[in-house]
Amino acid sequence: MGKDFGNLYKINGIVYFRLSPYEQKAFKGLISDGVPNLIRRFQGSVFKIAPCKYI
Repeated sequence: MGKDFGNLYKINGIVYFRLSPYEQKAFKGLISDGVPNLIRRFQGSVFKIAPCKYI
């Protein structure tokens, strides 16, 4: 789906991401950073979305 690492084909409207073969921790911080951020975003938007459904 491309050439060597870092030389991906350029197609309009499609974005491809590759992980470096030298990357050791692809999911570093997923639990410690990702979950609290998800909770914070959910709490920030639930009061904007939920009342609209019940009106």
